[in-house]
Amino acid sequence: FIVDDQFNTDEPKIVDFGFMRLIDRMTKTNKQHSSSTHPIFGDAPYMSPEQRLGQNIDERSDLYSFGCLMYEVACGKPPFISKSAMETTYKQKHKAPTELEQLLPIHPLLSRYQLIANKLLRPNARERYQSAFLVRQDLDLLTTAKEQEWQKKANVVKKPTISVLSAYKWQFVLGTISLAILIFLICPLVSIIRPYFSPWTDKSFDNNKLWLFQAKSNEKLSAKLLEQRDFLTNKLNEIGREKSKSSPDYTRILFSLIQFLLASGQFNEALTRLSELQNIETANKSISPPELYATIAFAQYASGDLNSAEQSARKVLAMNQSNNQIEIKITALKVLGDIYSERSDIAQAEHIYEQMYNLAKTNRLNNAAEYAYSDALLADIWRRENKLKESEQLYKEAIDWGGNYVGHHGLFLAKASYGLALLYYQQGNLKAADFQLKQAFPIAVSRLGPNNNFVNAIKSLADHILFHENIFAWCKAKIENKKNTLLTLN
Repeated sequence: FIVDDQFNTDEPKIVDFGFMRLIDRMTKTNKQHSSSTHPIFGDAPYMSPEQRLGQNIDERSDLYSFGCLMYEVACGKPPFISKSAMETTYKQKHKAPTELEQLLPIHPLLSRYQLIANKLLRPNARERYQSAFLVRQDLDLLTTAKEQEWQKKANVVKKPTISVLSAYKWQFVLGTISLAILIFLICPLVSIIRPYFSPWTDKSFDNNKLWLFQAKSNEKLSAKLLEQRDFLTNKLNEIGREKSKSSPDYTRILFSLIQFLLASGQFNEALTRLSELQNIETANKSISPPELYATIAFAQYASGDLNSAEQSARKVLAMNQSNNQIEIKITALKVLGDIYSERSDIAQAEHIYEQMYNLAKTNRLNNAAEYAYSDALLADIWRRENKLKESEQLYKEAIDWGGNYVGHHGLFLAKASYGLALLYYQQGNLKAADFQLKQAFPIAVSRLGPNNNFVNAIKSLADHILFHENIFAWCKAKIENKKNTLLTLN
């Protein structure tokens, strides 16, 4: 920005270091479970790692952003450039930026400049400069101090003068007290913490069925859905009386009714109506056979008749289809792949999902949502086969496409983030897994409610990770949860 100073002289000012603000401070419960979404504002290439992860920040976050600026001023680009925010965050935490001395011509002051920038860009805020005043001192020394003075006075090269014990004395005291309490209560605690020393499992939710359709045949319809069904049924009967059951209008309304029944979980009734439609279509042929049998295959699979669904899906794949019926073929492949996945025939499921993925990828601009789903389905099969590198790439692609074409608040993104969290957990990358769980949780709660099995699985895995990442925070959460339970009972 160009501003006027007190002498009416134009002066350039750099005013944006990537500042951010959290809206609506999270409560303690929200901090534990990330059940609220909080907008984070800032320029992506200049945001600190703690800023990106939504953690508490202070002036050291701005110093990190200033380090990004120093780096870019020197070589013309930010220290970390990636295709996605997730990848940038990973690089910030686990990789060092390319040394300026590799990018720029040799200069006597470049090594000093590099030291200051490197200290500002430390992923751990405790290892950076702790105030802007200290940075200013080193910048003043950079161009004026001789080497002996630089080595003596520069904050960036000074050795710490305090011991590790004195630096972390309060943590040491707290740890000693906590250890004493744990020893005193060790017997009742054994039964509580024993499961945390085994690989995590959740009996209420089968991770291998993350992407499989959960049948809800003949669920009770709400009053609003009953009203919609009755409207379509009355309209269908009216057209049947005025025209005939073989008329195109009757067929169109009947197919609309079937789609409604499938969407609302009335699979048995949908199958009955499909039999009626199939008899009409034998003579009428106003609905293409591939579309009809793909719908039948889905209804049969959703109602639990896997053998019939397999036959119907294969019948669709054997039919000649035009280019504008790719979505129908993808539907048939998904049903078939889900059947094999349901049967735990992983090799066959992988083969079918690969066909679905390749078909959707070829037509991804016209079938973006189907492409996102095919990414996720194949990624999850690869996760189950322990092909973790390939699975991670596809899951990230599914999240990118899902956010753009399926919706940022849809259940698809919650499942994709959870699937990626499972993958990271298998790799032993608990921090990355926890980050993905924080993305999945608020969406799953908003779509399914707080007591859903899928939501409970997310909370269970997050709890397991917290135990291994921060035992004191885990104990605090357990104690606070106990207090909340007692308050509720009172």
